[in-house]
Amino acid sequence: MSILGGIRDSGEWRGYLDMLAGDGEVMTVDASLTTLADQKGRVAGIISVARDVTDLLKAERAILEKNEALESKQVELEKALVEGEAARRANRAKDVFLANTSHELRTPLAGVIGMINLLADTGLSDEQVQLVETANVSAHSLLTIIDDILDLAKMEVGTLSLREAAFDPVDLVVKTAATLKPAASAKGLQLNVSVADDAPRSVVGDASRIRQILFNLVGNAVKFTEEGHIDIVLDFDRDENGLHFMMEVRDTGIGFSNSEREKIFARFEQLDASSTKSIGGTGLGLSISRELAQMMGGTLRASGREGEGATFYLHLPVREGHAEAAQTPLKAISAEEYEPEFGPLKVLIAEDNAINQMLIEKILERYGWELKLVSNGREAVDLVEQGSFDLVLMDIRMPVMDGVTATRAIRASSGPQAGTPIIALTANTMEDDKQVYMEAGMDGVVGKPVDRATLLTAIGQALEIRRRVS
Repeated sequence: MSILGGIRDSGEWRGYLDMLAGDGEVMTVDASLTTLADQKGRVAGIISVARDVTDLLKAERAILEKNEALESKQVELEKALVEGEAARRANRAKDVFLANTSHELRTPLAGVIGMINLLADTGLSDEQVQLVETANVSAHSLLTIIDDILDLAKMEVGTLSLREAAFDPVDLVVKTAATLKPAASAKGLQLNVSVADDAPRSVVGDASRIRQILFNLVGNAVKFTEEGHIDIVLDFDRDENGLHFMMEVRDTGIGFSNSEREKIFARFEQLDASSTKSIGGTGLGLSISRELAQMMGGTLRASGREGEGATFYLHLPVREGHAEAAQTPLKAISAEEYEPEFGPLKVLIAEDNAINQMLIEKILERYGWELKLVSNGREAVDLVEQGSFDLVLMDIRMPVMDGVTATRAIRASSGPQAGTPIIALTANTMEDDKQVYMEAGMDGVVGKPVDRATLLTAIGQALEIRRRVS
């Protein structure tokens, strides 16, 4: 309503007016106008009262703006919470998918590798031995690719974890090199290991991930080296920042140019030289190795010259360990020389995959042991409670009840059966996985694909451990 309209209708008006102050600035006042009438009721004058409210209005506007900003931030926060929960659900779904994918891919491949190993023990001709060895190399190459892809996926969703424990670094490097030596020998390459005389025999770090990096580096060296040798050099350095694990892997292979030095660490990248076009692989091994090194607070770098070989340098911070804490496994039992030392055994095999059942049965039947097979953890628990078994071989991922839950149920039962030796059979053998199995009460872990010598060694260790406990 206008000022004149208000005065005419009701004889008064109140509102804000902008006025020009003496200093030339515009000020806002809260004005009240009231008419004065003479004796005849005619307007004789107007009384005006005004109060400067410029600062008050500015303060009110500032408060309103802050409230609007807070409301906007509240809306953004609620949106972020919703999106965050959606992301967590997606990551959990990815975790489940990765676990299922790992199981579904590795299980049939483990069966293939296991059957190849059994076939190799059946008295083959020279030609057949060559064919079996080729099939075995191809199957293990596929297994490596699967592991690389799954590790990459875990890195993408941030679920790849590290597990620190005391270990013997010399033992780790020497035994890993021994595992890799056949692949080098198949190409006529020498694989040499050199260890510093003052190398500590117990440090704290993630042994499984260091072993994985070493596998990748030596595997890469074998792939790109046609003649000559591969050297693994282990050393340690101590400075004001602590102890440093330093390993070099040198080869006499095709090398690389200076411009290709960083390219070899890029995901899905391989050297483009014509001499490497026939070499397979995903181009993930070195990328994953560098990311693992960085996760452990270290570095992985390379140097080389085209046609003159390459050297990879792994530097990792580790901590001094205690000799008694280092995990030094018992000497492996040779599958060919193994003779059961515990007499006839009654063994329960809990495994849902028919091929793996056949594989384990074939491995053990030559020893004359009594074998009983079930396909889920619930059946395993029931049979252990009903009968007396000397040993349980427990798959981890099974329907109805998984191996970890079944083991906990057996350990929680009453009676002597609660102490039955239990060995996990699983494709998931990282240190954090093993920790879960051992905390559940298992006595050992054997990775898939199941190797006969490794399985027999684990059986001997588990039976010895339980004998000492009892």
